[in-house]
Amino acid sequence: MTEEEFSDWLIDEMDRCNLTIRKLSEISGLSKMALTYYITGRSVPRMDSLNILLKAFGKKMVFVEEDKK
Repeated sequence: MTEEEFSDWLIDEMDRCNLTIRKLSEISGLSKMALTYYITGRSVPRMDSLNILLKAFGKKMVFVEEDKK
């Protein structure tokens, strides 16, 4: 996922949950600066931070094995 794709996803999730950067920061424990970097496409989160964000949105990470043909 590119920085732009992640940014779009994060903005959509925040809108869906009616969350501001401040509120998401309070819920997730991630800094407002980090969230701003993700929203502006400046960076994407590491796996641990991504998992925290997913949890804040009521989602979880699932790994699926690819079909080997």
